[in-house]
Amino acid sequence: TTVSTNNSNGYQLYISASGSSLVEKNNSSLIIPTLPASETGYASLADFPANHWGYKLNDGNFRAFEPDVLIGSATGPTSSASATVEFGAKIDYGTKAGQYELALNFKALPIVTQTYIQDVTPDFCTTDPQVVIDNRDEQTYTIQRLADGNCWMLDNLRLGSTNITTDLTSSNTNLSSTISASTWNGYRTTSGFNSYTAPMFNSASANNTTTSYGSGSGKIGVYYNYCAASAGTYCYAQNSGTGNASYDICPKGWRMPTGGSGGEYEALYRAYSINVSNFRNALSTPLSGYFLSSSADDQGSYGYFWSSTYGSGSHMYRLVVYSSNVYPTYDGNRYLGYSVRCLLK
Repeated sequence: TTVSTNNSNGYQLYISASGSSLVEKNNSSLIIPTLPASETGYASLADFPANHWGYKLNDGNFRAFEPDVLIGSATGPTSSASATVEFGAKIDYGTKAGQYELALNFKALPIVTQTYIQDVTPDFCTTDPQVVIDNRDEQTYTIQRLADGNCWMLDNLRLGSTNITTDLTSSNTNLSSTISASTWNGYRTTSGFNSYTAPMFNSASANNTTTSYGSGSGKIGVYYNYCAASAGTYCYAQNSGTGNASYDICPKGWRMPTGGSGGEYEALYRAYSINVSNFRNALSTPLSGYFLSSSADDQGSYGYFWSSTYGSGSHMYRLVVYSSNVYPTYDGNRYLGYSVRCLLK
């Protein structure tokens, strides 16, 4: 894979796989899985465990596949980045003869000098995707100015529990004042997504990938109920509270998009001529599903994204995406765990 750069700082090259197994062509049967995650590498295919596949870079060792593997980089506007990636599979005598396949995805992201998302200005955000860092937890996000003229985050927010008592402050979060540690005490990993008044979020899937389009990472991100999405500022009891959310856990200078008829999700959809594929490619929406009670549902089938706009009763407007359609004006119950996207103010 070779990419000639035109970004002034250069590019980084990444590879990811569409799944963890080689699949028999035209049959969806998972036949040959990737090496176990605990494996550190093999010098040759002869050392593989039976019925596994792996890859290697230039270090000569086959290894288990990980999401978004960095395979090369180049700095400067006139240089190029290249890398050699090899794949191999060890198949025992009992495996059915046939043709097997695995989709591999290569991408090149521009290198930027370390820029915090909290410091991004409208002039910085261009029609080319750029990678920035959230200074609250050092997570990286891709941002881009899209067809509606707004600067959007192309990844689901992944802010979880790391240093949460110091991260959620007005100096780096879309808040008017510092949130107390006692307010941000609803961290849940397996249960409890049934509250309107406690901030609940689930970060178990934050670094997993799912169906994705466009330039974003495709990571599922963290699921937030609305109390958590608003950083503990919109936590009314069931069927109480009206009005839009003024604050949220987006980085300082950013905010959740507006929803409903005439909202920013709908405006972006119309900017791409109500074309599902173009919209999903632009916003890079993974089908991350939602979280309820003790488990995630609809992963790989639907994506749900909070807005700042009040719907009715206990509902706020949301964006709903699946493979063949987009619904920018639906609403959802505030205790459900959805994804959060952010828009530059």
